[in-house]
Amino acid sequence: MDDDEDSVDPGWQRLYDALVLTCKWFGDENAFGHADFWVVDDDWGCHNQKLCVSSQAFLTPEVALAIQRCVRQAGAPGAQVMIQLELQGEAGAAVPPEGLIVTADAITEYWNLERVRAIVGDDFYRSRAPS
Repeated sequence: MDDDEDSVDPGWQRLYDALVLTCKWFGDENAFGHADFWVVDDDWGCHNQKLCVSSQAFLTPEVALAIQRCVRQAGAPGAQVMIQLELQGEAGAAVPPEGLIVTADAITEYWNLERVRAIVGDDFYRSRAPS
């Protein structure tokens, strides 16, 4: 183990590990945008996690709720997951990066969902649960 690994907060690590496992139930991980998501592996302190979404099919209300359960179960006080969109629309149109912030008590939208859907398609962030 090197010095960097020794300094990782156990609460941060617990949430990080749980978040990766939770997200892998719904998709594949790749740090270079060649899959559905990437959970950034930098410990910035304060039990914050950053999830980058690179597939428009990955993020659904069900995924957001699963992430919220993960935050609750990790038991890290004040923990939050910042979900950033790293999507491309048709003809390479850029999608604003604003997404969601998920805490144990709330899922807060920071995007203009209509605008994102206009760029990437109307199916973005729709429930995939059977009706």
